[in-house]
Amino acid sequence: AGASAMVSTRSATCFLTLLTACILFVSHSTLGGAASQRHIILPKKTLLEGLRTPPLRILAAPPSVRISERSISDTTRASSPPPPETQPVPSAAGNSILRPAASQQRFDELNCTPQVTSGGRALDMIVPAVASEWPVNCASNEELCAVVRKVAVNREVLVAVCNSAVIGQLDKWVDANQRAHITNMLIIAIDERLPSLLDQRGVAYWRRVDKALGSHKISAQKFKFVRAFLEIGVSVIMSDIDVVYIQNPFDYLHRDADIEGTTDGWDDGSAYGWMEQLDDPSLGDYGRFRPAMRITAWNSGLWYARATRASLRLMTILAYRMEHEPNTWDQAAFGEEVARPARDGHHAAGLVKRALNYWCFANSKTVFRRMKAEPHLLNHRPVVVHANYHQPKEPRMRAVFDRWHLGRRDALSRWESEPVGVVPAPVLEKDFLHSINDGFVSGADTRNAMSALSAGRRCAPLPSTHNVKVSTNKLPASECSATDELCSAARRAASLRASSSTRAPELMLVMGTLKDSPAIKLLLRSASSAGVSNLLVLATDDKLLPQLGGATNSVGLSLPTSSASADGLLAFKWRGVAPVLS
Repeated sequence: AGASAMVSTRSATCFLTLLTACILFVSHSTLGGAASQRHIILPKKTLLEGLRTPPLRILAAPPSVRISERSISDTTRASSPPPPETQPVPSAAGNSILRPAASQQRFDELNCTPQVTSGGRALDMIVPAVASEWPVNCASNEELCAVVRKVAVNREVLVAVCNSAVIGQLDKWVDANQRAHITNMLIIAIDERLPSLLDQRGVAYWRRVDKALGSHKISAQKFKFVRAFLEIGVSVIMSDIDVVYIQNPFDYLHRDADIEGTTDGWDDGSAYGWMEQLDDPSLGDYGRFRPAMRITAWNSGLWYARATRASLRLMTILAYRMEHEPNTWDQAAFGEEVARPARDGHHAAGLVKRALNYWCFANSKTVFRRMKAEPHLLNHRPVVVHANYHQPKEPRMRAVFDRWHLGRRDALSRWESEPVGVVPAPVLEKDFLHSINDGFVSGADTRNAMSALSAGRRCAPLPSTHNVKVSTNKLPASECSATDELCSAARRAASLRASSSTRAPELMLVMGTLKDSPAIKLLLRSASSAGVSNLLVLATDDKLLPQLGGATNSVGLSLPTSSASADGLLAFKWRGVAPVLS
């Protein structure tokens, strides 16, 4: 028995030794510093479609999302097309960036210089560009006005909110900014000690002592501070200090929007949004499929606010939320207010917004998962890199600084053993789709539609929760020409509304084909019962209006279209709306 036990013990010892050796071998092969770059493996679509959620259908998404027809071997690495022919293009800062030749239009986005465009909505500036008085509203904030008079360039400043606890990281931030030829930087100093340290370094500051502690609590203060800049007519790049500026960001802004922001995205879909098709089989063959729009969060650590009234409204809403929602993350609130529509008493800021190019205003995931690995990006020079995806931040920031400020081309290779390539957003969130609308993504309470019914309001518009007022620019009314039947019909329909003469002309526009006549008859009768009189019916053929008969006293007009198909009607709809608005 003793010999048998000894044999068993030796066998167990041998087995454990062999198992330990195997584990050490595998860990050395996969985690060792000398290992080659590993690529993220995307599972086949059949493995992604579990039973918990309906199949996810992508209607319009970036190439990295379209994985259904590719094998595992096709999806084990980031897309690596041949390096494009490039030519240097002088930037506004005097440096050279690489712009793909005409044969490589696919990579034209690597040119960070904004392209000149015409048209677009005029921004409602707090101080018009032609105004000689600037800054304004200084009676209540002369200290800030005095600082921006000295620091601002073209009425713009780069701002960060700091305390003395991060002076080491702040020194590196200032060094990179100076190398990028940024002269209009300004620190909002929120403790007693930081101003003296900044005086020693010759860095401008605005002293605003605040007791906030911790990165998120400090970050939550930024909106009320930016509001103060906007009120005096100063446009602001608001920046965290885990950002490395490689080129002067002011040379790469478009200035055609109230807010120009950076995203946490790493491809076109995750940065700019994509369409999905939701599937609810319980609604039958016709109603089961509905499109949905998805987008990743805008990052509150790096964005530009033009000194417009819309930007001011946004800062008012966000400052209110940070004060009254202590558990809401500032980035969640920022993304919600930029992207979501007005609803009930939650009025929107009425923004024109632009998502900045993620190759130029890059996050650390884009840099260390894609720029480091994809051959056609090796010579690309971003404008700025935000170390938002990685901890600890300092080594990543140092690598970025060394790569583009010191010219050490291998600086990003310090993490050779970590994976490269990216996984599309729909795959990343596949297992969490059921919880997105329950707060997985959002920090806001969006389940407040019942408030519109409270106090007997019966769905009447609610006043703004945040005390903001949105005024819109309206097109001036123009006279109709004698031959413009649509203009004349729209004027007649708008005049049917029994209301105050001070109300802007409005109408309800209905378009349809002959086969839609039963549904349109019911719509018109219900509108008449609800007191809607200012109705204009545009028919795609001459037979529809007689079919409607005396269903309503609305204005009707036949504008036959060459195609009676559903696609033809959709195009006809936009052709009909545009002249009515004008």
